[in-house]
Amino acid sequence: MNRPTSIVIVSLVFAVFADSGWPAALSVSELQISSGAISERMGDFEEAKAHYQKAIDLDPSAQNLLRLGLLAEQMGDLPLAVRSLTRSLSTPGKHTPAAQVLFRLYIESKNDQAALKLAEQFRWTGGTDYCQVGNRKLNAETLAFLAMLIHPERAPCLLTVAKNFTEDGLPTLARLILLTLIEKSDDAALQQEATTYLRHRLPMHDVVKLAESLNIAGYNLQHTFRAPALARAVYERAIAIDPKFSWPYHNIGLTYRDEPDVERFHAWCGKAIAVNPNHWKAQFWFGTAAYRMKRWDEALAAYRKSVELNPGDPGGYSGIGMTLMNLGQRADAIPAFQEAVRLDPTREVDQRVLKGLLEERRGG
Repeated sequence: MNRPTSIVIVSLVFAVFADSGWPAALSVSELQISSGAISERMGDFEEAKAHYQKAIDLDPSAQNLLRLGLLAEQMGDLPLAVRSLTRSLSTPGKHTPAAQVLFRLYIESKNDQAALKLAEQFRWTGGTDYCQVGNRKLNAETLAFLAMLIHPERAPCLLTVAKNFTEDGLPTLARLILLTLIEKSDDAALQQEATTYLRHRLPMHDVVKLAESLNIAGYNLQHTFRAPALARAVYERAIAIDPKFSWPYHNIGLTYRDEPDVERFHAWCGKAIAVNPNHWKAQFWFGTAAYRMKRWDEALAAYRKSVELNPGDPGGYSGIGMTLMNLGQRADAIPAFQEAVRLDPTREVDQRVLKGLLEERRGG
């Protein structure tokens, strides 16, 4: 259900001020930061930038400069991000957060020399295994990046970090990490897993940074603030910037799934797999949309493609089984349901259907 824009904005205001304090307790600079945060969450990055710059004019604190640097990173404005973060590091305050963001920025822009110089400046180097070292000052992604820079041939933690970036909507960083593993790891099994994950879970190209960030903003509007119409508008901006990026097409499809509008759900997931046939989730949901439309052959093909891309997904096997049953191929559905419950023994519906099919086959 679409929520009125006014209600969404009120929800955003509550979310932002819950983090920073209520208006009566805020300075003019803090109000500019809070206004910018609302605009940022709406996907209005240029407006957010204007608010953050006004806040810095009033109070050029390390925290305000960090906020602008983070936004510039999202916008793909590398010069502004570097200037803001570098200036933050020269301002009194806590420097580790800004340094870690700048370090990530250098990594993502493939400026390894600058990244290593920054790490040496903050005395992060000198370890022998950054996948194992414990450091309360540095987050897991920074440690993984250090491993990628210093000993990429033995950096198994990179796979977990790449998967985390994927789930966080950051495919470009995930792709960079996986390509490094594939090229430089000494572990053949890890190289193979990275290759499979790269092919099946990530875009086939380096996504334009602004499109990536708009997709995240749209996702938050869709799921956190339950504003599908606003989310679709942001997703469409992401598509306009990078038409080869399949994720926003798929996410638009899911907004229609939830309304529900099965025809548009089907159409937008179809657009996603037209852009990237290896987009696992889009294949699965395209199959589900086709199933709901009783387009059985189309559903079966999509579900089979989805389990080819992700053999560990029980939902895809369940979809194959249900579709085969609707095609009258009940005996052929048994192996699919067996695999679904093997992967996830808690799937009670699949267990009941499988039990009935097995009894039917035995003549019971």
